[in-house]
Amino acid sequence: MSTSPDLRYFGLRPMVLSTEPASSTSDLSQAFSDVRNLFTEALKAIPAPDRYRAPYAFICGLCLWLRALESCRATVWLLEMRMCGAGASTMRTALECLFCAGAVWNKPERVKWWVNKQEVDTHKQTSEIKRSPEYALLNDQQRAAVDRLSAQPRPEETLDAQRAASDAGLSWLYTHGYRSLGALGAHASARSLNCHFSDLAGLSVLSYAPDLEPVDHMLNLMQVCLETGTKMLLDQLSDPSVLQPIPR
Repeated sequence: MSTSPDLRYFGLRPMVLSTEPASSTSDLSQAFSDVRNLFTEALKAIPAPDRYRAPYAFICGLCLWLRALESCRATVWLLEMRMCGAGASTMRTALECLFCAGAVWNKPERVKWWVNKQEVDTHKQTSEIKRSPEYALLNDQQRAAVDRLSAQPRPEETLDAQRAASDAGLSWLYTHGYRSLGALGAHASARSLNCHFSDLAGLSVLSYAPDLEPVDHMLNLMQVCLETGTKMLLDQLSDPSVLQPIPR
């Protein structure tokens, strides 16, 4: 007799009414506590809101680090809700932002390459739109925008995640962490289906149970991300010329 899946698994009810948070599991509680403490320390290192005179590369890196922290916070919530596949996506974003922040801080000239990446993506998107049948359905203003963007020169040098990790001195974290997250759920991978489907002796077994196996790995990656990013920021701020408040 078949039954409907428990909607609580999909986070469609408040967490207090759904499955127990993952941090309540004895072997994960300490890891969750550790990342929360590191997150608090990371926030303490962020400069207070004010008007500053600072190098553009530093500001770009700082904002990228804020994006990394935002993604770490989202990942903690998703892992607590036992949504590991979705958590892999946000954790991957956190690492990519960390790599790019480290790259522009270590090599300020990489800011241009980082901006180029967005321009290349826009050029690719608008060029594909022009080749699609749906291009004819756009209004005059939309077609003009697509034409203008697709006609712009396409930059040659860009800063992707792998190159950014190398420039930040974090190639191992890219290889060991960032790439593993694609299989764990950041992409539509076979591995990411483990919590829903298994094949036992030719019999397909469909389930709706959370897969907690990747949680420890992702929390370890988050600890490295938070520790590394906070240290990089503090190293930048140790130079008083980097961030100079402007008197009001």
